[in-house]
Amino acid sequence: MKADSSLRPNRFERLIRRPAPFLGLLAVVTGLLAIPLVALAPDESASTEPSGPVFTARDRVDDTFVSTSHGVGFIIEDDEGDILRAEPLRELAAASERLRTDPEIGPTLLTYFDTESRQDITGILTMADLIDDELSGGLAAATDADVKAAGADLIERFGERSSILAISAASTRAPNGDWIIPALNPAVVSDDEVLGFGNTSITLGGDTDVEEYDRDVQEILRTAEGLSVWGIAIDVNLTSQEQGAIAGPFIGFTILAVLVVIGLTFRSYWVLATVSAALIALIVWLKGISNLIGLKDDLVLSLIVPIAMISFGVDFAFHALGRYREERAEGRRAERAFVVGGAAVSGALVLALTSDAAAFLSNVSAGIESIIQFGVGAAIALAAAYLLLGIATPLAVAAIEARVPEPRPGRRATALRLAGGLGAGMMGMASVLLTVFILPAVGAVVAALTVFVTVVVPFLVQRRKAGERVGDVPVVDTHDRMAKPIGATVGRLARRPGAVIGSAVVLTGVAAVFAVQVPAAFD
Repeated sequence: MKADSSLRPNRFERLIRRPAPFLGLLAVVTGLLAIPLVALAPDESASTEPSGPVFTARDRVDDTFVSTSHGVGFIIEDDEGDILRAEPLRELAAASERLRTDPEIGPTLLTYFDTESRQDITGILTMADLIDDELSGGLAAATDADVKAAGADLIERFGERSSILAISAASTRAPNGDWIIPALNPAVVSDDEVLGFGNTSITLGGDTDVEEYDRDVQEILRTAEGLSVWGIAIDVNLTSQEQGAIAGPFIGFTILAVLVVIGLTFRSYWVLATVSAALIALIVWLKGISNLIGLKDDLVLSLIVPIAMISFGVDFAFHALGRYREERAEGRRAERAFVVGGAAVSGALVLALTSDAAAFLSNVSAGIESIIQFGVGAAIALAAAYLLLGIATPLAVAAIEARVPEPRPGRRATALRLAGGLGAGMMGMASVLLTVFILPAVGAVVAALTVFVTVVVPFLVQRRKAGERVGDVPVVDTHDRMAKPIGATVGRLARRPGAVIGSAVVLTGVAAVFAVQVPAAFD
């Protein structure tokens, strides 16, 4: 059967005859894409909201009726379960005063007249302020009994559901008639004409500047000892980013894990180092192109897509390098093995590329910005993975093995190769983590240094040494040892088609029963 391939054998021959221009071009493109990776980092987050009349109406209301105030609710809990005592209220009053006098937050607080309490309020009003005004000597000299009595008078006057008292719904009365109030629910009101935030909604993909401001307010209130202060939905996006960053090391360990698998499978330093370099370039291409075309910051694009593309890229590399190794095991030299193996496998890789890209791009029809970005970013990364790991990686391996001598035997030489492979994997992991999560500029520099130290320098050193070239010596095919048990299992199953098909039908029927119970709705 004639191999169906997007790259004909003569094209593979041209690549292997002059690999330097093609690999050099990819290196130049990678370097150029590092510029938008660093310089065009997005400062907006992609929205996770669907489209529809409800959200359109909300946006129109926000645009038409712009509030001049910015209010944030807080839950202030007493660690001992009753905030209606002298010491907790003194701490709360002091923290509220620190908020009003803070050089950064104080000038942004809104001053207004409250008709219920009949007093001017700057930023925040709590039961601590009201009781301080209620007592002739203020809170400073008050006892718990004084506070309990004043609190009871206020609750009787305004009602226990009063917005200015803002006492917890869990408040109760003790047998002696004293109120037990575990928490207060006050609000801090700021002047949005000063802040300029505009109307804000609680949604992923929103502005993080307002969340940082609200966190600053929370930190000042948290200076009250003996009290726990919690902002109500004040930092959805910041928390999302922080929780996402926790997953950052998993991308690094994913790269390290797949490189270990690559090393154990192919038992070649050059294969491991080249795949590591290609994975680094893949991340640079993904982030650089995403920034270049204006994709916004998004956890899905930053976390899910890189991990998925590492797996797809390594899959391309496994197929391409595995086919190359099979040809080497047949006795073909490195250059010819690349041509024959590449031509044989490229058709399958192209089909995988097109079908997977079509599946990812189908997300573009979604009405959610984050999902659209996921489809676009994944398709970009998939194309990059095919080029870098499906074509460039086996080409680089073949070109290197055709020019470097056979590795020296012995434990010391083997230990050095293992250490070098582990170092290449660790440097690759570090460069990806820096590029994606910490300091993109430093990550780009470390990525370039990693490729130079783990691939370029060893190649330049080894090619000058005498000895039979790696690519001239047939390799021992290690796939047989791993493939035999799998092949034997598949063979046994193939001899029992009735049992296999019957089992599939039964399992499908069971799954169908549960599938129809899944709610057919997606918001």
